[in-house]
This record gives sequence, C-alpha cells and structure tokens, in this order.
Amino acid sequence: MSRVCLTIIILISPLSSFLIGPTIERRSTCRNTLIPESWLAWEAALAQDQFEPVDCLNHFYFGGIIQMVQRIKPILGMWATLSLLSFALFDEASAPPDPMFGIWPTVLLVWLLVALFFDWVLQTTGLNAMKAALVLALTQILGSGVPDVLMRGVSLGEAVIASAFGLLFWVLSGFVYSKLSD
Repeated sequence: MSRVCLTIIILISPLSSFLIGPTIERRSTCRNTLIPESWLAWEAALAQDQFEPVDCLNHFYFGGIIQMVQRIKPILGMWATLSLLSFALFDEASAPPDPMFGIWPTVLLVWLLVALFFDWVLQTTGLNAMKAALVLALTQILGSGVPDVLMRGVSLGEAVIASAFGLLFWVLSGFVYSKLSD
C-alpha cells in the first residue's frame, strides 16, 4: 500500500508544483518530518516509517487545490475581461477562417488557457500582476510584432496597431486580476 501511495505522491508532486508554483514548498513537513527530495530518500524514509504517505498526499494534492480555489476569482475575472474585450473588438474580416470549435468557443478556450498561464507566471515568478502583464505584453511585441515588420514585410503602422491592442489586452486583464486578488 505504501508503494502505491509513494508512486502517487511522486507523480502528483511535480504536477502540483508546476501548476501552483512556489506556494508549495518542496521541503515541507508531514507528521513533523521533512519530505525527502530524492527517490532514494523516499525509499529510506518509507523503510523507517518516518512519515505517512497519505498525509503527504493530502498536504500536496489537497493543499494545492485549496490554493487554486482561492485564486479562482482573479483567474475568472481575467478570463471574462479578455473574453469581453474580444467580443467588443471583434472584426469579422480578421477572424480566422476555420477555428477548431467555432469562433467563440475557441476564443473562450484560448483566453481560459491564457488566464491560467498568467496565474502560473505570477505564482512562479512572484511578480505582481501589472508587472507580469507588461513583461508578457512586451515579450509578445518583441516576439511577434518586430519580426513581422523585419521579416514578413508587415507595415509599421499595422504592427504598431497590433502591438497597442496586445498591450491593451494584457494591461486591462492584468489590472482586473490584481484588483480581484486583493
């Protein structure tokens, strides 16, 4: 039984730290003992009955779910902001010709993934929401706007307009996230 719990903990632990970021410390305690860092240390700790794997599973897994639920309001607020901006600024002429699930379900799915990614960035870097939004907006401009002008022949005016919209989306959604986080 303890081997099954150990395997579950080892599989879930990296996933929870990826999704939740630094909010779960790698060396936290279960029954007043340090959680081992390596596979061999896990084996040794299990052999000596130093901790109960089920308690550790509860700590890692359910602790992460509780923390995610506490952040759901800013995540959903950011998602709603991005979705409303997309709806308000929608231009049928620039819509993709064949989205995977239809235009609006695909837009909603993409913005949900962006909001979850933004939350993960905040949790892993420790930046505040506005700084992270500006960093991501500038990264988008440097990663797609500048190469479009330099390599694809997009006019500077079009690139500036696209960059302004990207900045608008990131800054407004980051602002909403920060206000709902307080």
